[in-house]
Amino acid sequence: MAAVQAEEDRKAKAAAEAEARRKSEEAEQQRLAALRARHSALLSQSHTEISKGDYDRAIAIASEAMQLDPKSALAFINRGIAYSRKGDNDRAIADFNEAIRFDPKNAIAVGSRGLSYMRKGDNDRGIADYYEAIRLDPKNALIFTNRGIAYVNKGDNDRGIADYNEAIRLNPNNAGAFGGRGLAYMRKGDTDRAITDFNEAIRLNPNDALTFANRGIAYVNKGDNDRGIATAQLPPCISSIGTPTLYGLN
Repeated sequence: MAAVQAEEDRKAKAAAEAEARRKSEEAEQQRLAALRARHSALLSQSHTEISKGDYDRAIAIASEAMQLDPKSALAFINRGIAYSRKGDNDRAIADFNEAIRFDPKNAIAVGSRGLSYMRKGDNDRGIADYYEAIRLDPKNALIFTNRGIAYVNKGDNDRGIADYNEAIRLNPNNAGAFGGRGLAYMRKGDTDRAITDFNEAIRLNPNDALTFANRGIAYVNKGDNDRGIATAQLPPCISSIGTPTLYGLN
């Protein structure tokens, strides 16, 4: 009888231990699921704050997401974009470097780093990143748009136009590509094509003050000063031209 009781006790103990392990594993899974959900929510919130223009808050939220997952490429991308929009391109590049380290095939991280390099005036490194980003994501129209900007910045208007052509092929509603191509044509002295592109860019994005200004310049270059002055007038919804911005990833 003692042997039977001992065996029953052993089985009961084993069952209790198995149940304890099951509950512990279940609790751990619930904890990890909660962390993943919180991390995902923080990424979404940081992206929303970027869209709203509250870059400091976006940085704080993305940093909190990193505390939950220090290897989160998306958290580094979001924070890098926020830094870039604040004009802190060195910190942005550092974050994009980390994102690429954790996710080397992330075209947005590579392309965003290229944009930060370009904003620092380093068009060559920007172009190098855009080539890699296009290799990773050859159907991303915004990356072609940004590489076109970099080429035009370097004075290579023909390559810039080629990239804008591809961006427009991939996304015919890409106002930035039309505006950029118009600028490249204008710099080549082809004001008629430039005006055609500026008109299309304005049709797609009637709130882009810079394109209104560029179209006015194109008309003046043609010798049509009156039309240049008239076409450069900002619509009521735009208060000023302000600082030109780059069309692109972020």
